[in-house]
Amino acid sequence: RAEALANPAQVLWVRYEDLHLRPEEEVSRIAQFLGIAADEELIRRCVHHSRFKQMKEQAKGWSFFRKGVVGDADRHFTPELARQFDEVIADQSRGAGIPYAQCE
Repeated sequence: RAEALANPAQVLWVRYEDLHLRPEEEVSRIAQFLGIAADEELIRRCVHHSRFKQMKEQAKGWSFFRKGVVGDADRHFTPELARQFDEVIADQSRGAGIPYAQCE
């Protein structure tokens, strides 16, 4: 949050859910933010190699990959813990320009 407040033009907010729902659009947005000229082929390749399955295969045994499923945290958080988590994130992010309603 501090960096976003101090240098908003240097912080791009990206959500896993958005990458999952609209991968080409999000990769294009990231490339544009970074000043990378990305044509459709580069974006397609980036999306392909960034898919959960490909990344897990490339990790060669590293165990930091869980499931790659949107919403899976609901299986691990009680409703109360999820509410508390959202509350803490919203509080810590307030004013940082995160474009998600829960954080404004």
